[in-house]
Amino acid sequence: MFQHLNLLHQVINCLAILISCTLANHLGLVNAIEKVIKFKLKIINCVRCFTFWTSLLYLICTSTRIFIASAIAFTLSYLAMWLELLYGYIDTKYNEYYYKIYPTEDTTGPEEESIKDNSNSSVSYM
Repeated sequence: MFQHLNLLHQVINCLAILISCTLANHLGLVNAIEKVIKFKLKIINCVRCFTFWTSLLYLICTSTRIFIASAIAFTLSYLAMWLELLYGYIDTKYNEYYYKIYPTEDTTGPEEESIKDNSNSSVSYM
């Protein structure tokens, strides 16, 4: 019975790893780390790879059988892709509602003028 509780505890920790890895990638923490260490790490640039290797390392360190650990890690890496898409959708909707509430056309301050100048940039959202 306690083995199942231990596995459930590990799965919950892996879900926390999933959320942490995807948020770190989505919010730009990975890019900031790369700027500090001065070279690119291909493993942490991809949200699926980062989630897979982090969760697999955690599960192996907690003495999970390798078959179960790899199955959980593959599942989490697949979920990371969908969670990243969800973050992108939420970000797009947030920006859409934000600019409806605070339109940039009727602002007059110097900071707002620079925002208006950058509004025609090449950044496009979904």
